[in-house]
Formats: sequence, structure tokens, C-alpha cells
Amino acid sequence: MAAVEVQGEGRRSILLVHGTPLDRSTFAEVARRAPDGVRVVLLDLPDHGQAADQLEARLEPLEDALLDALQHTRGETTLVGHSIGAWLGARVSQRLPASVTRFVSLAGFAGLSPSELEFRRQLCEQLERGEVEVPSLRETVLDMMLGDARTPEADKVTWRGFEVPKSRIIRALRRMLRIADAPAVRFMRATTFVHGLRDGTVPHVHSAQLAREDADSTLVSLDTGSHVLSLSHPAEVAHIVFDPGKAG
Repeated sequence: MAAVEVQGEGRRSILLVHGTPLDRSTFAEVARRAPDGVRVVLLDLPDHGQAADQLEARLEPLEDALLDALQHTRGETTLVGHSIGAWLGARVSQRLPASVTRFVSLAGFAGLSPSELEFRRQLCEQLERGEVEVPSLRETVLDMMLGDARTPEADKVTWRGFEVPKSRIIRALRRMLRIADAPAVRFMRATTFVHGLRDGTVPHVHSAQLAREDADSTLVSLDTGSHVLSLSHPAEVAHIVFDPGKAG
């Protein structure tokens, strides 16, 4: 099961969905900037953060958890997904309630390239065989996730998602590999795509291509190598999320 935290009350809601293997703490600084009159719902997907383990590396329980979390929203809702959280949002877009009127994709993607999948496959196999242990990957992971935006606090919050049993990390990687076999996803029209130009985990080209496919969508490119934009650029992300009239 997922873990849900609700902050504030108001006529409109924001649902924040983290990436993998991270958790809702990556959105803490964004949520703190919410204006009065907004209900913020933060989600720990199954097998992440404080949520219960999901012993099979399936995507469907994560999709269901996202949809269940929408029961905690009120009124007009903005769905914000980071990385695989954005992919999950697109995956369930046909099942979203009519109250979800806006989608913000942070470092999102519709699918992964063969080389991106192969990197994750090799890492998964190395972890399973014991050739690599998670602590030894710390600097590599943080450089990929945060790039030129690393700070002690951002490092701490990001690495927290990796300080879990190795089995969780392996399942997270296996879910990423399952995306290759999943049906293609399409994002809601008029999505706001936000991506770092030097993202070392999911290249900027993903969001650029998705934005080109929908003339009504907006692409916001940040001059950074960070993948976890809610940590490296919380003020900019909050501005986009909470002030839609100025998203571009």
C-alpha cells in the first residue's frame, strides 16, 4: 500500500508523485512553498519511502496507488509527476477523474531508449549477482541525479531513497525494464514539461520531443544537470506548479 500525506486545505489540489527509488521527501521544499488555499497531497508509492513493500516488480500497484491518492484531493487538481511518476501519470491518463485539469511532468518520459534500458539492465544484474553493492554507487548516483546542482542537503534527501534494502532497488530497476514491454503512453494535452538541459539520468530530449508532439504543451528548460528538480530548483518548480498562469 501507498503512504499519503496531506498538507493544507483549499478549493484546488496538487498531487505530487515522486520518481524511483525516491520518496515524497523530494517534494518537501516545493510543498512548503504552497500558497494558502491549496491542498497538497504527497504520495509514497508502494515499495518506496514509508509505504509497504511490493514484493513483485510490477507497475500496476503503483498505478493503482496514484489513482487512489486522488481520493485525497479536492476540487480542481494538478497532477505533478517526477520521472517514472510522470510516466505513471501518463499511463493512467484515461482513468483520471475529470477534476484533474493540468499535468506537470518533471524530467518525464514516454519510454526509454535501448541504451538507457541496457544501462539499467546491467546494473540490475550486477546487484543481483553481488558484483556491485548499493553504497559503492553513492557518488555515481548523486552525480547522475543532481549533476552540477549537488549540495549536502540535496545529496542527503536523494540518497535517502537508496538507503533501503537492496531488494527494493532491484525491484525499482526491474520496473524500469518493464516499461520497455508496456504499451506506449500519451500525456494529457497542454502538459507543462520541465526538464534540466544536462539531466544525466533522463536526457532533456525526452521532454523536448513530447512537447513538440502537442502544440498546446509548454516546455520549460532549466540550465542544469539535475534530474531531481524539486530538490535543486524548488522555487522554480513551485512557481510552475502553483502559479499556472506563469508556467512558461
